Amino acid sequence: MQNNIAYVGLDAHKDSISVAMFPPGDARLVEWQVAHDEAAVRKMAKKIRAEAAGCVVCCYEAGPCG
Repeated sequence: MQNNIAYVGLDAHKDSISVAMFPPGDARLVEWQVAHDEAAVRKMAKKIRAEAAGCVVCCYEAGPCG
């Protein structure tokens, strides 16, 4: 059975969000940045779903403020 999970890491900053993703079944790391606003985050979510064949597992960097 092939792994159909896309792994996504998010690092939120004041003005931007850094995104790193391992697409399912692929060893290449895809990285990009988006603006830290609602429209950009919605677009990012659509991009991740388009590249993911199945489940998406996300995690974010938790700093001292949560």
